[in-house]
Amino acid sequence: MKIGIVIENDMYVRNFILSGALDPIFSKHETMTVLSDQPVMLRKAAEEHIGYFPKAKMGHYRRKQENINLVYGWNRISILFYQDRSSTFSSKVKYNWLPPEYSKTEIQLAKNFRDFNNDIQELRHSFEQGLFPNTTIDFSLYNFEPDVVLFPHTGVEATGYELIKAGYRTIFLQNGWDNISSKGILPMLPEHMGVWGPQSVHLAKSINEAKGYKFTALGCARYEPIKETSKKTLHYRQNILFAGSTAPFDEYAALAALQPHGKAQRADLVYRPHPWAEGFKSEISDLSFSDSIFMDKQYNPAWGARGISSMGYPGLVQFYSDLSKYKLVVTPLSSVMMEALLLGVPVVALAYNDGLNRIPLSEILKWEHFKGIEELGGLVVCHDVKTIGDCVPQALKKSKSAGIHANHFVTLPGGYGNRVLEMIGG
Repeated sequence: MKIGIVIENDMYVRNFILSGALDPIFSKHETMTVLSDQPVMLRKAAEEHIGYFPKAKMGHYRRKQENINLVYGWNRISILFYQDRSSTFSSKVKYNWLPPEYSKTEIQLAKNFRDFNNDIQELRHSFEQGLFPNTTIDFSLYNFEPDVVLFPHTGVEATGYELIKAGYRTIFLQNGWDNISSKGILPMLPEHMGVWGPQSVHLAKSINEAKGYKFTALGCARYEPIKETSKKTLHYRQNILFAGSTAPFDEYAALAALQPHGKAQRADLVYRPHPWAEGFKSEISDLSFSDSIFMDKQYNPAWGARGISSMGYPGLVQFYSDLSKYKLVVTPLSSVMMEALLLGVPVVALAYNDGLNRIPLSEILKWEHFKGIEELGGLVVCHDVKTIGDCVPQALKKSKSAGIHANHFVTLPGGYGNRVLEMIGG
């Protein structure tokens, strides 16, 4: 079997290539991996990784801005017109998450939604008609003649739809936990889609009017290194990690509230700002207010300025190895909760309104992909900054149950690439 793999950005390089998730495919089959013009930080690393495999070839393409704009517009308008399909959609509308200005493309899309009376088949046909061919991607794949093309997918890219329109047997691979239920209705359906777990299968079918299409629970590609980390016996777990958020959040107040309870547990607090944090406070980054809070050793000053350093995408193997050594993780709602639980580390998930986030975390807790997380073993949801101290011992008592029921959200790590091959008949 000849397999095309189209990679749009640095995030997908890290999550699908450098994670080793697709290595079984590179090893077994002849492949053509086509990188867009966007991967910059990790392009060299991708070329080196793929270069180890004798059957692997590489190509390049340029993204088409007109099609990117069309997908962006479709997502905005579909969220407005189909907000009853997803609590995430309705929440974004309620809290004015979407910018108030509309482009000409979006105005035309809104007219189509009204004229077609939300007939999704007519709307999808209209979307496909408006999509321009991307000859640069076809140039890389045409002579290779792939039997199937794999495309890591978040929901905001045009490339996957360009592949479908060009006639390639296209398989989407879900990248992020929230992607199925937060970006919008799929404007075109691939032949098959590999998703995180049973939750995503259900959401993909119900939100996208796609009951006749195939969605398979594969797991999460970037969690592939967890299977090796979780095999190691860990005898020493001492400190507490505070993992920051991409969205605005008062991490200073949370750290200050957590500090005395860290001392009560005879544990230092380690602070890890998110690499994409929206301008986290400098007074937090130097931690001059505390003698028991330390910056994570992977922290890099380039974080928060996308494109400056490859540290914007820290290595997964090292990150999971470090994460597995903590006795507790405290974090605003994010996928790091799942990563910690899969490693057997209990979690305190912060879900209170701190006044900074455009949509309160108490509201985000109701988003589709977070529904049911309070049933996860090893996780305690904190609804008020004043109760962090109560949540810490509660979560620590649940450490032995960490990860229980996680398979509803994400098929457990191990063998992602082989599951993809099974899905596509390779």
